[in-house]
Amino acid sequence: MAKKLKKEMDDKQLLQGILDSAQQIWLAGLAVFARAQSEGSKLFDSLVKEGAAIEARTKKSAEATVEDLRGRVEEAKGKASSAWDNLEKVFEDRVARALGRLGVPVQREMRALEERLANLEARLEQLATAPATPTPAKARRPGRAKTAAAAAAEAEAGAEAGGAGKPKRSSRAKGKSAKDAAPETPAG
Repeated sequence: MAKKLKKEMDDKQLLQGILDSAQQIWLAGLAVFARAQSEGSKLFDSLVKEGAAIEARTKKSAEATVEDLRGRVEEAKGKASSAWDNLEKVFEDRVARALGRLGVPVQREMRALEERLANLEARLEQLATAPATPTPAKARRPGRAKTAAAAAAEAEAGAEAGGAGKPKRSSRAKGKSAKDAAPETPAG
């Protein structure tokens, strides 16, 4: 009996221990629930602050990465543009040399010709609209051929003087031009 009693006591103590543990767990759960209710808003606010800080750090990091990438893209774009400009320059130089060998005038020469043509057209227009003014008679230069009127006057004078009846022949009459008869000297 003593054994039975001891066994029942042990069972009662075991049962009481389990009940006590369950009671403690229940009380601890209630305490956690009460504390979560009272400190829950504080915890939530704390978590929001931590989240904002993490977001700010990641945003700065992302912006720095984006700026770095933009810089690299601009650098690559500059290099590509420079390479394209160099290629274009080489092509233009080669085409210009080839056109020069073929005798095709370059743009600069065409502009100069256009300018000269415009100046000549303006001069012609000026001469066409200018009133006709008689030009003064030029002094006769030595060695020049006589005009028809001068040759006739000389022949008449020779006939009156009793000449052979033949007028002197000018250099033109002999088949020579005025240039062949005597070289012109530059007017100065």
